[in-house]
Amino acid sequence: MSLELRHEEPHQKFVATVEGEHCVIDYAKPLPKVLDFTSTRVPDTLGGRGIGTQFVKAALDWAREHDYQVIPSCPFVAHVMDKDPDYAALRAEAG
Repeated sequence: MSLELRHEEPHQKFVATVEGEHCVIDYAKPLPKVLDFTSTRVPDTLGGRGIGTQFVKAALDWAREHDYQVIPSCPFVAHVMDKDPDYAALRAEAG
């Protein structure tokens, strides 16, 4: 499945539409090149198919491509980052 990520900077979120359902990652921007991913929402109807993981990785790839570091305040984002060492260099520490 191909997932198309949209960055909605004025609303500080990433959005993807999958099968007519909206997935959302909210973030804060505590420093100029740091994003704090605060929450991830994937509808229950899309659960169990790896869509959430694919969505988080797409947002992390966006951050890497744009030279951002990520604070994974959202437990699911932290889980994805912990399981995939390719994202270790993106991790910024809170505070």
